[in-house]
Amino acid sequence: MSSPRLDLALHLIEVLAAIVIATFAVVGFFQPAGHFPRWAWTVLVIGGLAVLTIGARLIYQAWRPVSFIRSYVEPFDTKLMFSPKFRVELRNDSGRCIDIETSKWLEGQPLSHNSPRQTWQVYRAGKWIPSPEGDVKVHAHAGELVRTWMIFKDMSENEVENGRRNRRLGKLEVLVNDHRLQFKL
Repeated sequence: MSSPRLDLALHLIEVLAAIVIATFAVVGFFQPAGHFPRWAWTVLVIGGLAVLTIGARLIYQAWRPVSFIRSYVEPFDTKLMFSPKFRVELRNDSGRCIDIETSKWLEGQPLSHNSPRQTWQVYRAGKWIPSPEGDVKVHAHAGELVRTWMIFKDMSENEVENGRRNRRLGKLEVLVNDHRLQFKL
């Protein structure tokens, strides 16, 4: 899961890597042939490690474009048709726009309906849309939160909450730009 501090640290590494590589290139250009100082090798190694770190970040974002943010149980409400709702929030960490939809509920506690459908919402302009319940698929911009919900068959609010805390509710498969990702809930 990404955080603002981690993002800042990675951006600082990117900037430092660029400075190191630029310095190395300039100093290396002015060195006499056959003379390569030890400090230059050190700079090259540090710069190489920074570049590898940046590359690993990009590979991770490509491999896992969506991060699990949180899950929670909405309190039981007698006015709602389905209750208690179990909500799952994810964040688009891909750096680009994505389409996200539920593929299927793979295993775990039985749902009151076969799989979550028409339950996706995106947090935009200070509210969850589409409202009130969601859609089959949503389009999320880079950094935006998305959420879905589901109802477990014959489970009380406390049972769902205990299952959530212990991550024993099941496994949700999500389709992100036609790539399947799994989240243990």
